[in-house]
Amino acid sequence: MECEADRKRVTEAFRTFLSSYDMENSDIKRKAVHTLKTAENCVLIAESAGKDTGLAWLIGMLHDLGRFPQVTEFNTFWDASSVDHAALGADILFKGGYIRNFTDCEACFPVIEKAVRFHSAYELPDDLTDEERTYCNIIRDGDKLDIFRVFASAKPEEIFKTSRENLLSSSVSDEVMEQIRKRRTVKHALKKTPADRFAGIAALGFELKYPVTQSLARGRGDLDRYLSIEFTNKDTDKKRKEIRALLGL
Repeated sequence: MECEADRKRVTEAFRTFLSSYDMENSDIKRKAVHTLKTAENCVLIAESAGKDTGLAWLIGMLHDLGRFPQVTEFNTFWDASSVDHAALGADILFKGGYIRNFTDCEACFPVIEKAVRFHSAYELPDDLTDEERTYCNIIRDGDKLDIFRVFASAKPEEIFKTSRENLLSSSVSDEVMEQIRKRRTVKHALKKTPADRFAGIAALGFELKYPVTQSLARGRGDLDRYLSIEFTNKDTDKKRKEIRALLGL
């Protein structure tokens, strides 16, 4: 599949979309930057896999449109307590034809829709075509790669919506560690504490599909930096070190 993504057109359409939101809001700003960086990650991954870099970049630019109304309405990026941001983003693009502000490549629409809708799903549905599954995996890897950067550099108050002291003193539940010891990502429903959510972000490293993503995750050092924080809760800090070891850091 070839998609001649017009970067100028897509970038201008993205800016127009953002104009409806408060760019003084640090969460909105953070997601705007995340979008751009994720799109560039997708280009690197697609190139390494011999896939269409234009389509991968476009999907990266579109994947988090649902985050902006989510944080505006609910003041959170936590889907479990608000709305499924990926499904919302896909609906924004495809229920009313908003996708045509970005591209007229109708042949690409099914792949784009699936990639946006399932980019944050715990697991992909079985009925995807090979092409849909490939681009879903590209955006999932590109997204996680930048999530590590975001979480390594942001303050707990900004990301976890709790104080640093509360995060560092909280516990990682047995249910969360059970998933991590199986080298699995952690379902949202299992995350009860700030430390559970902290551990859940690190566990995304188990799901990286492409060798180039795994290499970049290690080479950039974001995941290593993220997991270098020391918890005042001794049991949690022991589990943090275990997670580092399981990830090969």
